[in-house]
Amino acid sequence: MKLKKLGALLLSASLMMAALTACGSKSNDAANSDAQAEQPAENQETVTLNVAASPTPHAEILKECVPILAEQGIDLQVHEYSDYVIPNTAVEDGDYYVINGVKHFITGGAHCDFLCCFAITNKEDPKHGMTCFVVEKDTPGMKIASEDNKMGIRGARTAEIVFEDCRVPKENMVGELNGGYRLALDVVDRGRIGIAAMAVGIGQAALDLAIKYAKEREVFKRPISKFQGIQWMLADAATQLEAARMLTYYAADLKEQGVPFTKQAAMAKLFAAEASHKVVDTALQIHGGYGYMKEYAIERIYRDQRITELFEGTSQVQKIVIAGQLLH
Repeated sequence: MKLKKLGALLLSASLMMAALTACGSKSNDAANSDAQAEQPAENQETVTLNVAASPTPHAEILKECVPILAEQGIDLQVHEYSDYVIPNTAVEDGDYYVINGVKHFITGGAHCDFLCCFAITNKEDPKHGMTCFVVEKDTPGMKIASEDNKMGIRGARTAEIVFEDCRVPKENMVGELNGGYRLALDVVDRGRIGIAAMAVGIGQAALDLAIKYAKEREVFKRPISKFQGIQWMLADAATQLEAARMLTYYAADLKEQGVPFTKQAAMAKLFAAEASHKVVDTALQIHGGYGYMKEYAIERIYRDQRITELFEGTSQVQKIVIAGQLLH
């Protein structure tokens, strides 16, 4: 592929934002005479890029890229799917299910002995037609496409996993056929409490570092901890963190009691993640320019914290969950 084509592909990738899957294939055939008129020189190969994206807003954004990429010899085909649809399918075949699709951001995916894969087993009703399977390492048809180069939590390595006619025994099914959606929601509810606790822990580490640094760093012959401005920053951070901790404990206690906790888990995750962001930002600010240096732990903590507002549902998703519980 020529450099210009590669550049166009990189451009399309940057514009995709949260598009979930992309694969390319070469084609020299034009769809119609109008398309032929827009094609580059006849001896220049054309790349067809098929992209699956949620209807709004990603599909709209991608469709705007179609004419731009066409000028570079990129035939962008945008396929919409419902947000409820996991782009993996499992088709029954005797004593097996055959799985096809791609999974992204799989923690430990390149190093685990087995993983749980949710796939669509009823295309007519994807929301209620999802099933969970255990897929063992080295199962034919399952391969690691790549490991992710993340901004933070780099110790928790994630990977993209591709399934191509991957045959999984029926006995590897987790729960009931088409019962994966409810199972996934239950797992996510519990996971949100864990992420809230993670956010609190990250915030506490940042606050501890900020307090230590403020006591040691001297300006005008006295520690910066003696300045009221720094004291107020620490007080605000500690208050935010304590509130997040109590909300997390409350959600965890409800879960332990076996009573509904979906709303409280979402609240804890939302508040703890947002509070942690503020606390870590404050801690870095107290470090001044040194906080921006990789030699200082706060720089890594700043990058690690950001994920708490993204996985197990973004902060915006938590608000949707909370509102849904209030209005139910």
